[in-house]
Amino acid sequence: GMVMGTAQYMSPEQARGLEVDARSDIWSFGCVIYEMTTGRAPFRGETTSHVIVSILEKEPVWHDWPPGEMAAELEWIVRKSLRKDPDERYQTAKELLGDLKSLKQRSEFSAELERTTPVAEGRPIATVVTNAPESSRITDAQQTPIESRREALGPPFGRQRRFVAIALAFLAVAAVL
Repeated sequence: GMVMGTAQYMSPEQARGLEVDARSDIWSFGCVIYEMTTGRAPFRGETTSHVIVSILEKEPVWHDWPPGEMAAELEWIVRKSLRKDPDERYQTAKELLGDLKSLKQRSEFSAELERTTPVAEGRPIATVVTNAPESSRITDAQQTPIESRREALGPPFGRQRRFVAIALAFLAVAAVL
């Protein structure tokens, strides 16, 4: 029944002096990732009491979250980690680790795609070779240049990789949890 710990990283159940389990550690992990990503703690206040009230009654300020596809996926993971009801959070560190690994794989795939795809304006993605008649073959001029494809995929992932790297840095922490 005793409240112990650093107020900014306490789960709601910990702040209430209730029994805690691994889901409380997942909450704290979510707080750290939020803070590393936005530069601000998810729950703030002038005093420890104000911080605890913020944890119990308020939601983090999500508009502080940076834009981008990979960052949005990391935001989803952090949002799930910071749900007030422990039953709605990740139930195990293994479950959280699975989502972080999936995010890492997608990030690596995007980086590899960006690294290996031709970037010259107007350059085709690939030349199609078929046995079809000459009139039905796709020509270089008919193919979409890589710049158009990149626009369709969204902005480059340079800044977003930083957020994934932050999450992965805590992967070891999640494994320990």
